Amino acid sequence: MEKIDAHRVKQRKIPLLFAPERFDDLEDYLPWCEVYELDQEAELELQSEVRLLLDGRGLGIALPRQKSYFYVSSIDIQERIKAGRRGELARACLGNKDSMLVLDAFAGFGVDGLTLAGLGADVTLVEKNVLVWLMLRSIAWGHPRVAIHFADSVELLQSEKNWDVVYLDPMFLPAKKSALPKRDLQILREISDVAPSSKKFLEQLIEIAKGSARDRVVLKRRKNDPEVAKPNFSICSKAICFDVFLS
Repeated sequence: MEKIDAHRVKQRKIPLLFAPERFDDLEDYLPWCEVYELDQEAELELQSEVRLLLDGRGLGIALPRQKSYFYVSSIDIQERIKAGRRGELARACLGNKDSMLVLDAFAGFGVDGLTLAGLGADVTLVEKNVLVWLMLRSIAWGHPRVAIHFADSVELLQSEKNWDVVYLDPMFLPAKKSALPKRDLQILREISDVAPSSKKFLEQLIEIAKGSARDRVVLKRRKNDPEVAKPNFSICSKAICFDVFLS
């Protein structure tokens, strides 16, 4: 795992409540977090802020004025791994190859990248938002096929490093519908410090990614959204498409 310089994080430290049984694990969070032992007084004091909770379930996050915490669940990941390579994500990224080096350039909470790792790929997860990165690290830590980087993916793609597959899942523009997205997506939108990706940015990103991808670039989009560029082929589910650009 990449060693992180805490001085790169130019922001106020993140409030982190901790249960007493997790006291010995606090050292991993001190460079980025201001820690408070979990009690009613601390909860009331911090309820107007985005805050983290380290307890027996792992690392949870709550938005301002939310009482319940969200934890990244491994259940969805395990269910998708059980589906094997029949799933659209696996078919788009891995094809029939036995082993692939994958860069998940916008890892978020890591569900797609960890699914690919569970299917045998060696995956580099990249996230530049410190809150999202801490949540990602909490579930991906110790996975034998995963490397986690706190970095800007565009800068990484412009380096001299290469992967077989560059997987792009940037933030979508908000959908024009009344139903709310799932809670993990709501939280990602709320805490992210970047705007949803424009068509121009995505076109440029695909071209940059092609320079680092030995086999393919895969762009995830909603099925009803127009193609950003003309892919070699697309693999779609009922709601999502994976556009594949062969190198």
